[in-house]
Amino acid sequence: MKNFINLNNICNIIWRYGVNCIDEMFYIYFFFIIAFLISSFLLFFNLILVHKLFRYSNYLDKESPYECGYEPFIDTRGKFSVNFYIISILFLIFDVEIILLYPWALSLSLTQFFGFFSGSFFIIILVLVLLFEWSSQSFDF
Repeated sequence: MKNFINLNNICNIIWRYGVNCIDEMFYIYFFFIIAFLISSFLLFFNLILVHKLFRYSNYLDKESPYECGYEPFIDTRGKFSVNFYIISILFLIFDVEIILLYPWALSLSLTQFFGFFSGSFFIIILVLVLLFEWSSQSFDF
């Protein structure tokens, strides 16, 4: 079965320009160049197709916050309390730290005392930060 692209012919063509095809990295570079060219072509083709087929419309419904036809009852740009953002950031921080405990627990038998004490130190810091946030009343509204 023949390859879709015969790399030997490509190597012979590129050899004329001084590139050594025997290098094993050539095939990786060749793959990335071809992938970049195909993705660039598809991107520009998509942009041209969108501008040709779907022209911009000046409908007032398109400029409203909701395209369903209902007018909003209140201003859609209402203010949120900063506490919502603080709690969401704290949730993300503690969630990532808890996720890091899972691989630590699985590799605890391999790391022995050093792994145990480093993980314990990590948990102690996690608890201290939680106590600090609780004492600074970051969770209260």
